[in-house]
Amino acid sequence: MTGKSLKEQNRRKVASWAALLLFLFVYVVILGMPDANGLKQLLEQWKDWFGLVAGATGMAMVVWMLDGLIPRALKEVLVHWRLHDRAPGHRAFSVYALTDSRFQPEQLKGKLGDFPATPADQNTIWYQLSKKHGDNPRVFDAHKSYLASREMTSITVVMGLPLAALGFLVANSTVLAWIFLGAVVAVYLLMSFTAHRFAIEFVKNVLALEASAD
Repeated sequence: MTGKSLKEQNRRKVASWAALLLFLFVYVVILGMPDANGLKQLLEQWKDWFGLVAGATGMAMVVWMLDGLIPRALKEVLVHWRLHDRAPGHRAFSVYALTDSRFQPEQLKGKLGDFPATPADQNTIWYQLSKKHGDNPRVFDAHKSYLASREMTSITVVMGLPLAALGFLVANSTVLAWIFLGAVVAVYLLMSFTAHRFAIEFVKNVLALEASAD
């Protein structure tokens, strides 16, 4: 639908997420959760245009490097909590084609024949269908949302945990370090659940379109 890949389109969003994690670390660990006046002063300092540009550029570079360093398999493990057959596409026909109220399984079987049995075969057939329907807005939006939330999940872990460990070394109080670590874990759980739900939506939208296609 556009000249940029979905990952490129999401990069600014993911960079903003990384910047938010860093801000949370500074606010909780370094500054010790200042009151409203202290936070206002901090935000006023960050309004400096040079600082904003430098920070945005720096975060974009960090995200770009981390994206290249984190294997896709690890990202999928962090989101789907499976070591094998991680993505929902591996269960496209054995689970999701049977539970979507928008179509009957026989509609898909009439076009595809018997459903593939193994997870690998299911993912292969589903992937081919996703390419066929990739420009449909419902599929495109779900795919884009899944990739963005998957990247945010992995960034939360690979940035948040090292920052939390650093917090125990530099914080004035270990309580602050524990608060930050707890926040990172809570955000990770929320983001992984969100990414997983977007992945399922992506899979099911592809199947629904194939079932209803002329």
